[in-house]
Amino acid sequence: MRRICVYCGSNTGKRPEYAAAARDLADVLIRHDLELVYGGADKGIMGIIADAMLEQGGKVHGVIPKLLCEKEIAHEGLTE
Repeated sequence: MRRICVYCGSNTGKRPEYAAAARDLADVLIRHDLELVYGGADKGIMGIIADAMLEQGGKVHGVIPKLLCEKEIAHEGLTE
């Protein structure tokens, strides 16, 4: 296994534990040399996990509809 797909929201949610869990998951993926595949946004939990991966040198692949890219919510710094 080389990549893990994570389904998460473009909102941070009401509990700070959600953001902390996203950062913790990024740490686990990095430790196991796994890449992240996710929804491609730079907002909310999606942005948090992507940023945490990238800050640690991980590879992040975003999958996002073109319409959302045009609304400027696509993460600009992804690996792919």
